[in-house]
Amino acid sequence: MESIDDTTTSNYRKIHEAYMQNLNGTTALETYFLIVPSFLNIFICLSVIHIITPLVHLQISKLSQFLIEFCVIVLPNLLWLTVLSDYIKYVFLSLLCISTCILIYFLQFIQHTDFSKIKFENKHRHFITNARSTINVLTAICILAVDFQIFPRRFAKTETFGFGLMDVGVGLYVCSNGVVASHTLKDHFNGFFNVLFKSFISCTPLFILGSVRFVLTNELDYQLHVSEYGVHWNFFITLAVTKMLSTIILYLIPARYSLPTTIFLILLQEYLLQVGLQEWVLSDIKRSTFLTANREGIVSSLGYVAIYFLAIQVSNFMNLKETISFKDNVRLLYKLIIISVITLILTFFCEKNFGVSRRLANSGYIFWILFIFVSMHAFFLVVELILMIIFVSLKTYFEKNSIRIGKSTELTSIILEAVNFNGLTFFLLANVLTGLINLTIQTLKIDPFNSILILFIYSFIICAALSAVYVQNIKLKFW
Repeated sequence: MESIDDTTTSNYRKIHEAYMQNLNGTTALETYFLIVPSFLNIFICLSVIHIITPLVHLQISKLSQFLIEFCVIVLPNLLWLTVLSDYIKYVFLSLLCISTCILIYFLQFIQHTDFSKIKFENKHRHFITNARSTINVLTAICILAVDFQIFPRRFAKTETFGFGLMDVGVGLYVCSNGVVASHTLKDHFNGFFNVLFKSFISCTPLFILGSVRFVLTNELDYQLHVSEYGVHWNFFITLAVTKMLSTIILYLIPARYSLPTTIFLILLQEYLLQVGLQEWVLSDIKRSTFLTANREGIVSSLGYVAIYFLAIQVSNFMNLKETISFKDNVRLLYKLIIISVITLILTFFCEKNFGVSRRLANSGYIFWILFIFVSMHAFFLVVELILMIIFVSLKTYFEKNSIRIGKSTELTSIILEAVNFNGLTFFLLANVLTGLINLTIQTLKIDPFNSILILFIYSFIICAALSAVYVQNIKLKFW
């Protein structure tokens, strides 16, 4: 490949596209370690803002809280995805040590805690918000960072099979939407064509976004990794098709059969791949028709529908309406751990027999996504449980010493709540800025220091913009 430093504007696109192709990913363990530490960041941040700060009689403004959250939650993610990527295990151990020190400090307050007093809201759970928003933040960082040499190639999307950090983005995004869509199973539909029409209308913004992205990519001669989704297909089209297919299936098959339906979808996807679709998708056949041009996006759609249904099943299994008490939440944690273990076993079974492929959305990929997703929720639930224990333990102390505190429902992050509130808007803004930056500068030529600086400013802008929108209580819904 031609030296990147010697490229001209005319051939930079080809060099950039070649830079993204034929990658084999990394190990499953490293991929997981890049995601897991986030729950420790959030625990440290929320402990400092909502508990330690009142203890030292310090009141902070919303702006100060935002800045602390950005420095403790977002910035570390940016650093260990780039300059600290080779030291991720040490980063994890460091965060674990800090978290342990905080827990040891709080032990003096929680020795005589009455756990029966700890109650949880059944409408808005922080651990789900934190997990969903963390997925969005990591994805937003990666979609721009991957264009810089400072981002390790092993984290980028794999060409065919393997474990890549960026491979999990779309799967986790579909999963995070499915987990809050359990109400769909209870919706009353009036007529198939009415369902189809309403589903299409609700997905129209996604189809428009996908079409606009395709047109702009072609008109602006923007780099495109064709084997990711296809020529005309993209992330937004996948979301729209997933939602439409899911709605149709939910209409045709009663809700009580949703679990067997999910299992059938996974088996059907793998069967179709094994009898010829896999070979066809991965072949070098010319992309001369719409079908051949977009074979990755079309074939993987069934896999993403299965992921969406699995997320709905997880949501129903958690049954948050019944998890009001502390004991209920401990039982919920056990459930999540059991699901995590089962899906991890299934992941490696499928990986050994079929491989793990984001491009195909095969069974190995489906179970890999579910394992990450469920185990993330388990970790974030542990954080919520610990924070609630500490808060209830300190409540009497705060009241006795006339220390002003919020409610237990305020043990949350402005940034994470903002991203959860307008998730697709956050992702759309990240895509727009990523495109503008790539059109303005040749990112592969940027040195490490300026790469980090650009990524820092980019991350700050999208987090600040969404936080400002959230504070104003503005809902921008596309999904």
